[in-house]
Amino acid sequence: ILRLANEPFIVIPGDTVYVNIVNSEGEPTLSFEGPKHLEHSFLIRLNEKLGRFMNDNYLIGENPFEKYKVAATFHFDSSLLFLENYFVKQKTNESFQQTAKDFLTTQYYLNLIYPVGTTRKENVPPGYFDTVDKDFFRKMNLLGFREFILLASYYNNFLSLASSFDGYYDSAAVGARINSANVNFEGEVKDHWIGKTVIHSDH
Repeated sequence: ILRLANEPFIVIPGDTVYVNIVNSEGEPTLSFEGPKHLEHSFLIRLNEKLGRFMNDNYLIGENPFEKYKVAATFHFDSSLLFLENYFVKQKTNESFQQTAKDFLTTQYYLNLIYPVGTTRKENVPPGYFDTVDKDFFRKMNLLGFREFILLASYYNNFLSLASSFDGYYDSAAVGARINSANVNFEGEVKDHWIGKTVIHSDH
């Protein structure tokens, strides 16, 4: 049950979710009841088909950033293809397809930024983040995703500092963070990171 508590599933606001724990041959699994059961279980089916992207498998050897990006992008593209085939076949509504796509995009961007925290900004290859759409961070409908908030934080750190996590309380770094938040985010996301930066800089 504890392992199943970490299984991801997506719920659209207003949905009612009926979750069952099924013990099949000693291996418990989650199942969902109701007209949207295929939507709720999409991420579980995706992980069963493709597996999770294993970040640490691609950070060793020459040109780690290039190889890592190729692997992360391939996994993302495969996930989108699975999404398209899965929901076209099941005739799932378009709003859920968009939500699922946004979630997969969030995961992809998180995968891209994963190795950046271990190096300085200038060591990241030029164009490494070319596939990142900055307008994605302006989607207010994604504020309910914990992963989206984490992504916004990590991405803002990268944009505003010469080193990803050093110098957090340095005045120049604080100014850079505020400017980065103003340029790259809006609404509650922007207000959150500016407020967080200002509060932390006082300590």
